[in-house]
Amino acid sequence: MNRLGTRILAIVLALLLVSSGIIAFYALRVSTEQMTVGAGNYEGALARATAEQLNDTFDRFSGILLSLGAVLQTRLNVTAENADALEFTMQQFAVANGKLISALGAQAAEITDVYIYFNPEVTKKEQPSVLTYARDKEKNVFMFSDASPYSSKELLDRKNAATNWFWACLDTKKDFWGDPFVRDGRELVNYSLPVENTEGAIMAVVGMTFDYAFVRKAVGDVKIYKTGYAFMLNRNMRYMVHPKQKFDGETLREVQGGAFKPLADKMLKEKRGRYDYVWEGQEKTMTFDTLKNGYIVSMASTTAESLEGVTQIRNAVLVGSAVILAIA
Repeated sequence: MNRLGTRILAIVLALLLVSSGIIAFYALRVSTEQMTVGAGNYEGALARATAEQLNDTFDRFSGILLSLGAVLQTRLNVTAENADALEFTMQQFAVANGKLISALGAQAAEITDVYIYFNPEVTKKEQPSVLTYARDKEKNVFMFSDASPYSSKELLDRKNAATNWFWACLDTKKDFWGDPFVRDGRELVNYSLPVENTEGAIMAVVGMTFDYAFVRKAVGDVKIYKTGYAFMLNRNMRYMVHPKQKFDGETLREVQGGAFKPLADKMLKEKRGRYDYVWEGQEKTMTFDTLKNGYIVSMASTTAESLEGVTQIRNAVLVGSAVILAIA
């Protein structure tokens, strides 16, 4: 009888162990799946919120340039035939519209310069005709100038990165968001837009220079879990903002010996997504969202931190199973 009781007890304990194991396995699986979905939703929401915050400011910039381009297009029509009179008509335009242009620039505190560069391919001049309005930091007003720091040859030189804001508009006939550069200790970016004459040729490029600090702050202020962070890429996969990587350093395609090239290609094809990867020996996830101007905001975090709750649940299940067996 004692043997029979021992066997029954052993069977009961085995059944309890099996059932508690099944419950623990199921609980861990479901919790892991739900935590993974929850982490993805959280990181995706952060990426979208950051992208929307930047889009709001960039949309204001676009509206300002579109307004400037419309003013220029309705009041000047520069062609090869009338280019000789441009200096006179340009000065008339500057006098009549200087306050309006300054008011447009004043709509965004981040703007440091507003400018109009007439196309040397149309005017055929060695020195470009320009109208620039630079914000005086002390007086906070825009000061007019018609002097150009570039020659026509420099403006049209496709190998000159300093003037890509100009020639890229000619080549693509689209607006252009430039790369960060430093001037007088400030990190700046050029944004430009082509303006056509009545013949359909690009007669000028209107643009602005804006202080890049607000972008770094918007991206840099994002915190994910304990050690996660946000970063931003341009369409060439260069790091516009990153805690460690530099803009003029390796691109996303080049880091870790090109291991991220397939991921970079996917990011350019898809507007948003979430991917797993390994960085410096750590399993990580990257959730990204693409801005209207092509910049890509990404959230990076370790898998361990994003699924930290799963470890806690696993420990709780194991403790619970041990208690059940002890009571039994």
